[in-house]
Amino acid sequence: MYEPLRPETVCAHCRHRMVLELRVIRNLEAEPEVVDEIRTGVVFDFVCGHCHRTRREPHPLLVYHPRHLPVMIFVPPPGMSRHDSQWTGTELAQIVRAAEAMAEPTHVVWGELDAVAPLLESWVAHPGPADERPGPADEPLPDDLGSLLARIRARLDPGAPIADRLAQIDTSLAELRRARARFGRPADRQRLANVLPMLVELRISVELNRIEELIDPERGATPAGYERALELASELADRAEGSQRAHASVYQGLALFKLDRGRTAEAIAVVEAVLPVLRAEAERTWLATALSNLAAMYCDQPRDGARATWIERAIAAGEEALALPELSRVDSSRDRARRASVLANLSNAYGSRVAGDPAANEVHSRQLAERALELLDPVEHPNTVALIRNNIGTHYLRTATGDRFANLEKARAALESAADGLRRAQAPVEWAVIQTSLGLCHALRYGGNRDRNIEKAFTHFSNAVSVLRRQDGRAEWAQARIGLATTMLERDREPADRFEQQAIELLAEVLAVVSDDPDGGVAAECHQQLAMLFTRKVNQGAVEHADQAMEHNVRAGSYYDRERDPRSWGVLRSGLSLILAKKAEPDRAGALAAAGEAIDTLRRDRFPFEWGIAQLNKAVVHQLGGELEDAVHHGELALAELRPDRTPSVAVRVASLLGECHAAAGRWPAAAGAFRQAVDAWRYAYEESVRTSARTGLFRQAGVQHTSAAYAAARAGDLEQAIVLAEAGRAFALREALELDPATVEPAVDRTTPEYETYLRALETMRAAEAAVRAPWLAHARTAAAQARLDDERRQAELADARRAAADARGRLTARKPTDVTAIRRYAAGADALVYVLSTSWGSVLLTLRPETGEMTRREHDLRHEDLSELLFHGGGGLLVGAVFGDDLIREALAELRRSPVADWLRAGLAAAGAGAGSTIVVPMGPWSAVPFGLFTDGTLVQAVSAEVRHHCRTRLAGGAGRRPGVLAYADPSLPLAGREVAELSAGVVVPPGPRAKAELLAALPRFTHLHLATHGVYAPAEPADSAIRIGSDALLLRELIERQLLSGVRLVFLSACQTGISDVLSARDEVVGLPSACIYSGAIGVIGTLWPVDDAATFLFVRAFYRAAAEVEPPAALARARRRLRDVTAGEILRECVDLPPALSFLRFRPPSDRPFRDPFFWAPFIYVGA
Repeated sequence: MYEPLRPETVCAHCRHRMVLELRVIRNLEAEPEVVDEIRTGVVFDFVCGHCHRTRREPHPLLVYHPRHLPVMIFVPPPGMSRHDSQWTGTELAQIVRAAEAMAEPTHVVWGELDAVAPLLESWVAHPGPADERPGPADEPLPDDLGSLLARIRARLDPGAPIADRLAQIDTSLAELRRARARFGRPADRQRLANVLPMLVELRISVELNRIEELIDPERGATPAGYERALELASELADRAEGSQRAHASVYQGLALFKLDRGRTAEAIAVVEAVLPVLRAEAERTWLATALSNLAAMYCDQPRDGARATWIERAIAAGEEALALPELSRVDSSRDRARRASVLANLSNAYGSRVAGDPAANEVHSRQLAERALELLDPVEHPNTVALIRNNIGTHYLRTATGDRFANLEKARAALESAADGLRRAQAPVEWAVIQTSLGLCHALRYGGNRDRNIEKAFTHFSNAVSVLRRQDGRAEWAQARIGLATTMLERDREPADRFEQQAIELLAEVLAVVSDDPDGGVAAECHQQLAMLFTRKVNQGAVEHADQAMEHNVRAGSYYDRERDPRSWGVLRSGLSLILAKKAEPDRAGALAAAGEAIDTLRRDRFPFEWGIAQLNKAVVHQLGGELEDAVHHGELALAELRPDRTPSVAVRVASLLGECHAAAGRWPAAAGAFRQAVDAWRYAYEESVRTSARTGLFRQAGVQHTSAAYAAARAGDLEQAIVLAEAGRAFALREALELDPATVEPAVDRTTPEYETYLRALETMRAAEAAVRAPWLAHARTAAAQARLDDERRQAELADARRAAADARGRLTARKPTDVTAIRRYAAGADALVYVLSTSWGSVLLTLRPETGEMTRREHDLRHEDLSELLFHGGGGLLVGAVFGDDLIREALAELRRSPVADWLRAGLAAAGAGAGSTIVVPMGPWSAVPFGLFTDGTLVQAVSAEVRHHCRTRLAGGAGRRPGVLAYADPSLPLAGREVAELSAGVVVPPGPRAKAELLAALPRFTHLHLATHGVYAPAEPADSAIRIGSDALLLRELIERQLLSGVRLVFLSACQTGISDVLSARDEVVGLPSACIYSGAIGVIGTLWPVDDAATFLFVRAFYRAAAEVEPPAALARARRRLRDVTAGEILRECVDLPPALSFLRFRPPSDRPFRDPFFWAPFIYVGA
């Protein structure tokens, strides 16, 4: 009828793109769920598929029901004028009129959402005029009472639905009341006096059955069902007497308890009041039910000083119920379910028991739950089975006995089985409780892929938060929010500061609610999470947060007893040790004491993971104090428990600390071994990573780990290992992408085989999965946050599967060979030397490998990573600041670089490598990618992302693209010499500027081997993927190049624009992110870019010189010639060559002919070549 509007927008929380599906016409007959959307206030809510946050977007809404036409309801968005509202509502109504073939005119009712909601509910709840039928007339009474009673007996069908049975009884009661006036004989009156109470009692029994249906989780107990049950049970308890009143009160108490845990005391009072009546009954199944419900209510009472008393009362109630003879019957399904319910509630009570031996209580709790499971058929009682499995899962989560990792796996298996058996629509609160338990389970799992565990935890906690209300149980409501806040803090997702603030707000919300809780368990968790948040800030160097971290740590610790709660108490003391050691005025003695107390409390056999973390934290305290031997001792103890194969993300930290301590002591072989362990742990995590965000986070670690390991191996004299590690630490995402690119398949591979066709199909599937993940999220009001998260997980899992399938298919064509020195020599074939330049906190090293001979050398310098960062970025400027702002800042930064001691080291190192005579491949690690190496040599330089990436580019070159040589160019009209620059290109075609310039350029590109862009380029330091080149009024983004593979088959991309050669050097990662590597990713074979804003006149001359040289030699050599030419050219030579002198060069007429106007490196040093 009417296609939804689908405007694209940006999520206000995470800044990712999303498409809103605005469904402005809704048909209630086809979509009755609209009423629920309006009632719950989500009809205008849209969920971001990236961060899963909700955005409210009111829009015009016309709602109608075909049976109630011609009336329609129009809800205008806030702020819409009366005139626009009437016009829009009328227009939409005409669309409905045409679609429904209405003859009569429409009647549109305008109103706010809250005002029209009751009318919409009545449309759905009550039949329209077309369905109205007159009710059946009263049947005439027979001539005698016996016939009437026979008719009533025939009418009453015990197998009919409850609503029908109630109608049958009510009809029969009405007939009997009429019969009292008709049949006046004493015998008839006596018979009527006997039958009427029986029917009344039968009706009450059926009403109890009706209430039971409403609260039975197997039939789908919902909050609305409990509300109706409470209403019916309360009314029934008021008019019934004796046992039936007691039975109604049992249901009344249960409904009260389920609806609002804040009324638990009231629910207990209702049920306890009828216990004497139930105990006096001959059949005491109702007593068993009441006692079982009371056990659950007692366990839920506030955990104040009477906590132990309430739990003991719960155990007593459960044991009394279990001892009843009626509970020993297990013949029928109903009997087994009743006994299982008692066992399950008793299991909960023992699991929460304070008195007695904790280990014995845990064992008994689990045994009771397992006995309950044995009684139930999962198909017949899926909800009850799910809840019992949840209890078993939470038992394994909280147990302090046995292997911690094994217990977590048992918990996960039980909880996932529970989640499979329970549907949200049937039992939303119970479903949410299981989601919370699953979230806690994944949050505690450090084995496997930590990022995946945290994402799963985030999903489960978010699901729980979307359902649980405070009245569903304060503890459950709070636990879900605390869990969500915890995972928000640990997720490596941007924008991190916004997620952090949301986490703080969640914890503050919980603290405000539980401030009156005498027990304080929930408040303790909140303070503990806040302590961890601020401790992390302190660890990152923000020592000003130490006081906040200390305050929350101490407040959390005040709720725990060392003997009763050793895990929580020990974890807090361990965290306190870091705060004391890292605050502005460190308290080392206090830090060591706290760390020691944590280790003593967290026994290794009971809390192995927490014990390992405590050892790590104590190692950190010793490291900060310069006590390296003690730090190594505790670090080794930590690594023995936190092994790379079990907890890879933590093992990286431990092994890195050991490497740092050995390096600080000058023990380079030991340092190399420790850093290699960190690399191995990193690989465990990387191999299991699925989400793009997880891989990006791991890339940040990879550069640091591999660089440190390479440096330590070099200092230890193992140059082969150093070079292998340096190469392995580069450009993971780009390497993986090129390994799957058909253009990098070796020419010798037969492309006519079924295996090659399978590879191409797998690659097509992977591209489609990547596009699905990157595409703007289509958000509509029918999708809840929980569904959005499931959809997001599904897309990520499909992408991971597609990547594996493509890699497997490629592996069957060309087997993956290990990256050793032999492979690296093959990657660098054709060059005189391969040079890796890297820096660490202990110094820098220049590693050289000669591909032809295999000779390896190292050249060291005491320049530390921190010193290099100072050259790049400091208060007065630096290379990176100059690269962004240009002109005087970059001139000053270049002068500073040339004066620094590192300049001589680089000059000598490149000269020794052979850069003065032939070609040299330079692989700059991390921040070195911002350094212009051409400043230190006249030789031919190829700046490689990695040797392997360069090899893949050479394979592309060897394969050829079948295109005729030619240059496609674009010149920005705002640059005075850009037009002249591209006009002088031989065999060139220029795309004219204009609004369609970008589209025309991309359409023409597949016909050309070269792309030349003389335009503005902008580097975005905060988010390198947003770096861009301007094409007309549009931007060609780095992310667009990568996603659309726009440059496949292009031999050379010349980015004659500002800042097109800069890579991401602000973060610690070595995953190069910049326009050159994006062009390689997108299919290009080679790229020329610039490291800082380029002078227009100098670029004009440089481009002329480059393309003249490129007609004779390969691009890297042509670049070296052009650089030397621009540096050495005189004013007189330029005037002789440029007959039609551009205005920008007119100043040369006033210079001496021998003057070299562009000898300053500012003009000739920014150009770099990346590729083959």
